[in-house]
Amino acid sequence: MKSLEELLINSKKLKFPHDMEKQYITAYNQLTAQYAVWYIPVGIVFVISLMLFDLISFPADDQKNMIAIRFISLVILVIVYFLNFVGKFKAHSQFYISLILISIDLGLKWIIALSEPDAISFNYYFIGVFLLIAVTYCMVRIRFVLANILALFYILSYAFVAVFYQFPVASEEQILVIKLIIFMLGAFSLLCTTTCYFLEYFSRRDFIYQKIIDEEREASEELLLNILPEHVVTRLKSGDTVIADSHDSVTILFADLVGFTKISRVLPAPELVTILNTIFTAFDELSEKYDVEKIKTIGDSYMVSSKVGSDSRESAEKIVHLAEDMIRVISSLKEQAKLPLNIRIGIHTGPVVAGVIGKNKFAYDMWGDTVNTASRMESTGINGRVQVSETTFKMLKDKFHFIERGKIDVKGLGVVRVYLL
Repeated sequence: MKSLEELLINSKKLKFPHDMEKQYITAYNQLTAQYAVWYIPVGIVFVISLMLFDLISFPADDQKNMIAIRFISLVILVIVYFLNFVGKFKAHSQFYISLILISIDLGLKWIIALSEPDAISFNYYFIGVFLLIAVTYCMVRIRFVLANILALFYILSYAFVAVFYQFPVASEEQILVIKLIIFMLGAFSLLCTTTCYFLEYFSRRDFIYQKIIDEEREASEELLLNILPEHVVTRLKSGDTVIADSHDSVTILFADLVGFTKISRVLPAPELVTILNTIFTAFDELSEKYDVEKIKTIGDSYMVSSKVGSDSRESAEKIVHLAEDMIRVISSLKEQAKLPLNIRIGIHTGPVVAGVIGKNKFAYDMWGDTVNTASRMESTGINGRVQVSETTFKMLKDKFHFIERGKIDVKGLGVVRVYLL
């Protein structure tokens, strides 16, 4: 997107770059349709009022034509009101509203053309043209260029009726007044065109600011989604201040980079951080690939969980596949970088409490025996292997090939049976 200054200049010219102009026109058509919801009923009431006025003001012989013209306008307005709720109409509302305005104008000119020189419509219905110009420029939110075209059409059509229908039957005084009316219509349009210009200019400026706000909001949400799970972000946006939930079955994975501490003693800081970033970026991509949740990194350790609320068995399978790919990533890097690096992975499945802590820096974390057990599966594991608890083994034994390692003494858990993938 261009700079704000450039876009504001474009707003004054009433023209954006091509792609943004298309977006703006779509949005402005939607806005026009929204306004139509309230101004079309106003128009319906106005036409009905004119019908009653015609009944009072015109002789019986003329009333049929007048009422017919009003009735046609009324039907058009009612139809368009209901079309306003149709998506296709909203997408082209400027065009359809213009057709309505033209039909109303033609009906008005028809009445003037049919009127006798001493009739009220002959002498005073030009007021309707002034109203139509004002409505076009200031009320229905027709865009600037199109509004000028419509106003020109109103004036020229009135001039046509005046020359071919009014002048031949009018008195010299009436002809002078009609010429003055045509001049005043032009002057009035010039005044209204300024209002129309600023309405569109401010609309375009608001469109720019709203687009910037939307882009900043998307960037903020994307940043939040890099830190927190999607369901947590949704709840934060809805106003939840305390986010903590219990989940019956979540599979947790801990991975530890074995030998990284020794490497950190000999490698320069930039090179060390680059290697760690390469590894964890690859792990992040794998987590995204298998649709699991990265919880956090602790030094050279990496913690992942299955998506809460998802199918526990399927999620556990994804975690194991992730573990297999993690080992491949480390093996490949070890060969390329010629580093004495290895990985140890532990997995356990069970109930957890998950929530958000912190005020200035949010952190999504999980707590409970399941987390501690998964951590112990990693710390008591074997380099280059994936060790799982008996719970995870029973869930996935028909999907993966496990080898029973036997019973081991695990701190805080006692003697437990574990398995190697």
